[in-house]
Amino acid sequence: MVESQRSNVEGRFCPSSLRADTLASMKTTTSFEHIRTQGHRHDLGSAIWVFQHVACEHLGVLRRSVAASGVPLRFFRVHAGDIVPKRLTGCAGLIVLGGPMSVNDRRSLPYLGEELRLLEAALMADVPVIGVCLGSQLLAHAAGARVYRGTEKEIGWYPIERTAAAASDPVFGHFPHRTMVFHWHGETFDLPRGAAWLAHSARYTHQAFRIGRSAYGLQFHVEVTVPMIRSWCRAYRSEWHEYVAQHRVRALPDRAVGHAHRLSAMAQGVGSWFAQAASSVCIGNR
Repeated sequence: MVESQRSNVEGRFCPSSLRADTLASMKTTTSFEHIRTQGHRHDLGSAIWVFQHVACEHLGVLRRSVAASGVPLRFFRVHAGDIVPKRLTGCAGLIVLGGPMSVNDRRSLPYLGEELRLLEAALMADVPVIGVCLGSQLLAHAAGARVYRGTEKEIGWYPIERTAAAASDPVFGHFPHRTMVFHWHGETFDLPRGAAWLAHSARYTHQAFRIGRSAYGLQFHVEVTVPMIRSWCRAYRSEWHEYVAQHRVRALPDRAVGHAHRLSAMAQGVGSWFAQAASSVCIGNR
């Protein structure tokens, strides 16, 4: 999300930073394992894994379309102490959500490094991935890209535009050339080597990208609902008030309903693609 509150290739992708011993320890296997999260033991067979970093930044409008796959959702609320699995065993897809921390906070928040290792393994195994805001920055960094502070924050409703490469993309190719989306971030990233650049905004060049066939990074918040926006304005009150004063923007809820309704159509497209991709992984693992 924002730094102030947090200190075209096809086929499989191989991050150059991955060592052979790391890959050997993280590759997907056919056996099932169990881990403990919050004192509970989870069976990790054939599920979509959702990583949540703060209570108010949840799956939102994506949940319905993703759940339509019939593949169970397994939530890892790392902010509440859930443990990040060491392997991708039984993972049909990864959704990594946003949060007020930075990719560069790995020393103080070790679970970020653990998520990075899972994302590296997912890229190697061609497991479907959606990274949203912080999740997109984690995905970019897992692919070897630098994550750093942007020139200014971007909070609120601002348009993104598709790139030329997006016209033939299986997800972004169905969206309008220009779309109003919701932002709340102050960091950005370099485009990972070999990634397809899909969208940009006036302030941030890299708003969306795809790595390989099935890993998407979305800097903007495709998942938001109006209640979520209102809860963020409360949770990040001081930052929001500072931004309003600096940029003289109107209160977000005043403009949110119409934009959120149109954004939900984009979320439906992203979620439907992911649901189909995750179902294919489950079928392939049988």
